[in-house]
Amino acid sequence: MNTNLGNSTNPANNYALIIGISHYRDDSISNLSHTKADAQSFHDLLINPRRVGFPEENVKLLLDEDATRFAIEDAVCRWLRSHAKPSSKVVVFFAGHGSAEHDHSGEDESITYMLPHDACANNLFASSISTGRFQKLLASVHSERLVTFLDACHSGAFEVQGARRVAVKPACYSHLGKGKGRVLIAAAQANQFSFEDDVLGHGIFTHHLMEALSGKADYDNDGRVTIQEVFKYLAEHVPETVRKLGKQGVQEPLMEGVTTRDIVLAIDPERIQKIETETQRREEEKKNQYRARIRMLSDLRADGQLSVSVFHEATMLLESEPENLDRKQKRLLANLLSLLNGGMNSYLYLGNREAILGQEDPLAKEAAAGEDRVEPHPEPHPPELPMTPAAKNQFCIHCGAPSKPIDSFCTQCGRQIDD
Repeated sequence: MNTNLGNSTNPANNYALIIGISHYRDDSISNLSHTKADAQSFHDLLINPRRVGFPEENVKLLLDEDATRFAIEDAVCRWLRSHAKPSSKVVVFFAGHGSAEHDHSGEDESITYMLPHDACANNLFASSISTGRFQKLLASVHSERLVTFLDACHSGAFEVQGARRVAVKPACYSHLGKGKGRVLIAAAQANQFSFEDDVLGHGIFTHHLMEALSGKADYDNDGRVTIQEVFKYLAEHVPETVRKLGKQGVQEPLMEGVTTRDIVLAIDPERIQKIETETQRREEEKKNQYRARIRMLSDLRADGQLSVSVFHEATMLLESEPENLDRKQKRLLANLLSLLNGGMNSYLYLGNREAILGQEDPLAKEAAAGEDRVEPHPEPHPPELPMTPAAKNQFCIHCGAPSKPIDSFCTQCGRQIDD
């Protein structure tokens, strides 16, 4: 059973970096209540063999004081870069504060940051990781399927209770969704808050993210949760929960990036095994049914009820996918299945077949010419019986006058009736 992220067949080929920061070294940066718990719970979900199944040694967890700027950058550009291959699936998760400030270099209107544990509020440029730099770090990782979950926001002010942000920003995530196979799912849109809640014990985004990966986002019930299904679940449930909990703001997740194929983020091995078992059972039933039908056709052929050409036509219809048949062929197949299911006998089947084909069909012409035709064979309609003299002499064949069966000459014109 394949219990790994995405479409790789080797679980050992997948890696994750998980970062959660609740407490900051700089006292002017407000602490968060549940980001550390978010990261730890997400870590536990990733290494759960019944959900995602990453090898524990392939998942690096950085919490609070271990999540410094150097440690985060080193984990990406050295650890992930040296281990991940193009075929690897890589997940990056960050829960903590974000911030934004005016870009003093003049290249952009503003610059956005992910705040590490050792960030300095009055010098974010020197102490934090800009989203642009983080994108460059991720670009050094050669995986063609890399998903980033960002439970932070970069809008608002410190005094808004329970929101993961530092300063106002006009734009936020344009960098992190760039690159082949790179997808970002963020907790909130630009200028929105990413809320956490004491009752949930998590950030609202992460709470629903773990629900999604635990199976609630498996909309098609195929045992696999894809990135598209995850985002659909988050987009439906995060804003609703924020509203129900009475948070002072709006929170709407967003997704950036394009991938040529959907990425599987979690699986349910029991569900997949059940589907595979049911599929195998149906395939075996289909094979047995096909063999039984071929035997029936062979018996009809051996009994002289079907010609060789009709037999081959029938086997061709049984071997074809119904969606690949034209209208006439579908009617022929329906007629054939009625025969094989006991709905009609071969006499009626052949009559219906000739009516469906008409006179332009080569097989109908062949049968009409007597080639490969089984004789004797019942006609589609009973043969007409020869008429008796009594039946023949109901009317004079010369003048049409009625006559009796015993009359030899017409009483009207006098001519001989039965000449």
